[in-house]
Amino acid sequence: MNDAGPSLTTPLYAAPEGLERPLRVVLVGPPQVPAWMRAFHDLVAGHDWIEAITLTASDAVLPTMIGVGADMRAYIAYEHALHGGTTSLAPVTMASAVGEGHDPLLPARVRALDPDLVILLGPQAWASTLAGLAPRGCWHVDASLTDPRYAGLALLAPMMRGQTATQMALMLQEPGKAPIALVDSWGRTRMASFLMQRNDAFRKLPSLLLRALHRVAADLVPVECRSVATLQLRLQPLGPAAG
Repeated sequence: MNDAGPSLTTPLYAAPEGLERPLRVVLVGPPQVPAWMRAFHDLVAGHDWIEAITLTASDAVLPTMIGVGADMRAYIAYEHALHGGTTSLAPVTMASAVGEGHDPLLPARVRALDPDLVILLGPQAWASTLAGLAPRGCWHVDASLTDPRYAGLALLAPMMRGQTATQMALMLQEPGKAPIALVDSWGRTRMASFLMQRNDAFRKLPSLLLRALHRVAADLVPVECRSVATLQLRLQPLGPAAG
């Protein structure tokens, strides 16, 4: 499956003009995170315009999908029995830059790192406090990108609509505002299996997030200063394609 985005050697990933220091992103999450997040952290190491620092909190809990219907749960369970899980969503250990901590100490640990942006894989209730510690606020990573069983359900839509191409798109949603389209990528639809479809798509997440943050570094993402926004997979209707 070919990524529609440019390769990492193109000018898109050069330091944005006028950037005075690397974009400093603090990643806050539990000691174990989805594998795609650790892959993103490793990918950042190859670029001098961005710096990612990880803080783990033992009381952080990853968001999970709610309201998944019984028929969908049964379908996913059947797929797991046939194909196993999604490698990019498997839990992996993420080492913390300054040791593991607890919720009461987290704001002070984040503040000491002087972040430009905080990305939170944890409770939504933490997001407002963390947003106040970074000029570009806090992105709370939605369950559509973290739930090891039900993440990526939006990727079912192209299968159900018989579309040969699938879009993997990241959106940023501030409360009460229109969603912001960050980045996307296209690939062929895996008609036979949702988990194979999701495996293909989620392998792209590290590079998609890097592309999104390059836009942030270039001041191309219009969010309010110190605001909370939700980073999520773009929803797609499950009904027939418009024609």
